[in-house]
Amino acid sequence: MNSNDKKNYSVNLHRLYLKEKREALGRTVMDVGDLIGISSDYYCQIENGFRGKRLSVKMLLQIADALEMNLCDAIQGEKDFIKEKDRMTEKLERVSSG
Repeated sequence: MNSNDKKNYSVNLHRLYLKEKREALGRTVMDVGDLIGISSDYYCQIENGFRGKRLSVKMLLQIADALEMNLCDAIQGEKDFIKEKDRMTEKLERVSSG
């Protein structure tokens, strides 16, 4: 298989650290979207791992503020999310390549 034939695989994982914090505060995705100035659909896609493979610092700051999170906890949650997503994507690529 040459480099032109290689498929790009991606795994969608949920950002459970965001969902758990949001639910602990009794907030909806609409509440969080309103607090950070984006649509609830867009925020839901972030939380469900379909958007923002790597969130910008600005977006992470806004989300952390809306969820009353310590910034270090938000960064660690995002770091763990990225690490797991990359690990699962690599595993999928190995399995698919035979």
